[in-house]
Amino acid sequence: MKTQLIGTVVALAAAGISTSAMAGSVTIGQVGGGITLNSGDLSATVFGAGQPNWSATSLASVHAALNADGVVTDNKVTTLLADTDHGLALLILIDSESGSAGGSNNAAIHMTSFGYGSNLAYINDVNESVLITPNSPTSRLATGNFSWDTMSNGDGFGWAELIIGNTLTFQFARLAGQALGLDDPNTFQFVTYTANGWQVVGIPQVDGSFTSGGQYGFAAVIIPLPTTAAIAAAPLAGLGLIRRRRA
Repeated sequence: MKTQLIGTVVALAAAGISTSAMAGSVTIGQVGGGITLNSGDLSATVFGAGQPNWSATSLASVHAALNADGVVTDNKVTTLLADTDHGLALLILIDSESGSAGGSNNAAIHMTSFGYGSNLAYINDVNESVLITPNSPTSRLATGNFSWDTMSNGDGFGWAELIIGNTLTFQFARLAGQALGLDDPNTFQFVTYTANGWQVVGIPQVDGSFTSGGQYGFAAVIIPLPTTAAIAAAPLAGLGLIRRRRA
């Protein structure tokens, strides 16, 4: 799985860097079929603080924006691309977030993510512990366990200050002996911004469930947004989720 992800990332990075970006417009994608995620403007509410301080209130505002357009984030791991006050960011929302404090953690999930590029910033829900390596000329690693109270709050992570050519990999895993606290199957969903607001991308080949071994992974690259005409003429394509073999 790791070799496949890295091989895909190298090919995608080459493809992304060879094109020019439209000002303020980018997508995140992967060749070989799949889906495109277009960014939407959330800069008025996200993030509002320096890394790693993504407050519960700010995190809740992302959920509110998606919920207002009919996107259900409760009991899901939701991935979206957004324009924020820390630039373009790929956001991972884990369960819903009401903005309330306290509660006893009764659910958990593990995440490991590599960000490839010298510019990568990150934002993490300040109440949780995720190890982030220092910035380097090539990559950063984020790894750790998210835990939350499924009745009152969720969690979140984001790679920020993204530019064309940045590539990202994500691997999620169940934690032995701990409740997942999320929909199972169909745990993962991907959301894009359209002329009608935020929408869940629904494509049959995109599998949103853990493997029988309790793993889920995908890779992505920041690429230029297609022209308006191209978007209208073509089906969603770009972020190819690595389809996991079902045991």
